[in-house]
Amino acid sequence: MNPTPSSERSVRSIRVDEGLIHEVSVRFDGKIDPSAYCSAATQTRVLLAEDSAAISRLTKMLLESFNTEVEIAESGRIAVEKAMKSAYDVILMDMEMPDTDGFEATRLLRQRGYSGRIYAVTGRAAKDDVDRCLAVGCNKHFAKPISKETLSEIVSSIREEPLASTLRRGAREGTSSESR
Repeated sequence: MNPTPSSERSVRSIRVDEGLIHEVSVRFDGKIDPSAYCSAATQTRVLLAEDSAAISRLTKMLLESFNTEVEIAESGRIAVEKAMKSAYDVILMDMEMPDTDGFEATRLLRQRGYSGRIYAVTGRAAKDDVDRCLAVGCNKHFAKPISKETLSEIVSSIREEPLASTLRRGAREGTSSESR
């Protein structure tokens, strides 16, 4: 039996110190998708509909720390335009914005067939306010100020299901390669 040349072995090197393995270097034959092994490695896409620049910057920074790509829409009208053109795993919708508020934006999205997750994020937390958000088509309601822990829970929970952005992106890529 011929020994396998070192360039063809999968394990490239091992560092052993005092009988314990401390470091292993592995060569893979193909591209490895870390998200297949760890859901936190899956990048999610969030559309943040928020008219306050300060809240947008802070929320975006927090979401990005959870491996999330964030796009910002400064009004409900812009949120509707972006949501109908691109795939997002969730829309975090401020319900009180100028131009087109979150209620009208959510209503328009649902009327146009948008079936993705829309989570209301608002300073109004009374039962009537929550019911109104759900009635126009929001999937969930979160009261402001929204904490880092709550944002983490949102991102973690949507990673447990197939991600809309990945599915739609994959469908577009498949369509474009078939048409060539």
